[in-house]
Amino acid sequence: MSFVDQAIPVFSDTLVPPIVRGTADLTTFAYQGNDYEALMQRVDSGAAPNPPAAEEAARTYDAAIAAQLAFRRAEGLNLQDAALEASRIWRVGGAPEGALRLLALVGPGDLMTNTPLDFLTNHLNVRLDLLYLLPDRPLPPVIPDHDVAFFALGEADPATLARLRRLYAAWPRPALNDPRFLPALERDTLSRSLAGIPGICSPTAVATTRAALQAHLDTDCPIEGFDTPAGLYPCLIRPSGSHAGAGLSRVAIPGELEDYLRFCFEQRFFITAFEDYRGADGLYRKSRVGFIDRQPLLCHMAISSNWMVHYLNADMTESAAKRAE
Repeated sequence: MSFVDQAIPVFSDTLVPPIVRGTADLTTFAYQGNDYEALMQRVDSGAAPNPPAAEEAARTYDAAIAAQLAFRRAEGLNLQDAALEASRIWRVGGAPEGALRLLALVGPGDLMTNTPLDFLTNHLNVRLDLLYLLPDRPLPPVIPDHDVAFFALGEADPATLARLRRLYAAWPRPALNDPRFLPALERDTLSRSLAGIPGICSPTAVATTRAALQAHLDTDCPIEGFDTPAGLYPCLIRPSGSHAGAGLSRVAIPGELEDYLRFCFEQRFFITAFEDYRGADGLYRKSRVGFIDRQPLLCHMAISSNWMVHYLNADMTESAAKRAE
């Protein structure tokens, strides 16, 4: 057995980690039209008073988020590394009175690495603590006590997945989001799992490589596994591991695919058959469904004139009519 996490940390009622604004607060602020300078002013104002020893660490953590929101990804990840050297436990937005205590186990990386729970918890009577799992590093010896743990990593390499599974099985508090199911949620695996179910249109999605795509462009050979009647076009292409539209494009002809590869330097991709899902009014609707105890629950819907729908850029907060629907 690896030395990592041979023992569950001690749970403490008195440990108070640095308090940060977090992803949801700063992302919402950015999507309201605020630039990097305004974001940093918000970071400097702090989410809540911190002890002097934690103040600079909290600022560095939030500055890492602000840099990524300003498309300064490398700078943001370097700042995150510095913050995680100072602390691997963070509290988002303080601790409401009598709140449910939620601990999220998360991993280092960009804004899409973990489930952004604070988009939910910021509006609820929930105290959210983030515990970072770093590769080949044991968990801190003491962590905040909590009522519920949530395993929030969205993807994991084999070593990290094995670690998450061990921790989930051994965790002494109620835990949500069993990491055993992460491999089943890969884009291509999920597409195949849902194919053929009555009432569901599950577009073909396959993992492929730059070499396979280039061979398709050079010789018109098909992409392995992509056997739709209409052929490859139109399709969506994105780098493996990307989320929230990062690197995502729709290509309708070989020339557009060639242009995409010319300006993207990744080596592995997902391609997905594009389904034109506009309604009769010409608008695209995307709904999110959560499953709790095997029951589907509608979480939210976003309505946009653009096929790449995101709640924040679909003007949902500004449109009462959209929200009413």
